Amino acid sequence: MLAEGASGLGPKEAAQRYGYSEQRYHQLLKAFKAEGSQALVNKKPGPKTKPVRTEPVKNLVIRYKFLDPAQSTEAIAQKLRQEGHKISRSSVRRILAEYGLEKKIV
Repeated sequence: MLAEGASGLGPKEAAQRYGYSEQRYHQLLKAFKAEGSQALVNKKPGPKTKPVRTEPVKNLVIRYKFLDPAQSTEAIAQKLRQEGHKISRSSVRRILAEYGLEKKIV
C-alpha cells in the first residue's frame, strides 16, 4: 500500500484500495520512515508492564491489615514501598476491597 501510494496512485486511493483511511496511511508511512519495515509488523498485544498486585504483594497487604486493622491504606502502601515494592494507595485499597477487608463509608 505504501509503495503504491508513493508510486503515483496517491495516498487516498492507495488507502481506499486496501480498506484503510487516508489518516491511517499517513500513520503507517510515518512509522515506516521512523523505524523501517519493523514498524509495520503487528506487535504482541497486552500490558507493557508487569502487574503490581501480585500474589506476594496481596499477601503482604492482607498481613499488614490483620496486624493492625486501624492502619490506613496509605500507611500500608508506604511500608510496601519501603520494602521495595512499587505500589500505590489505590492498589492497596483495591486489594483490601477485593478480599472484603475495607469498610465502606456511606
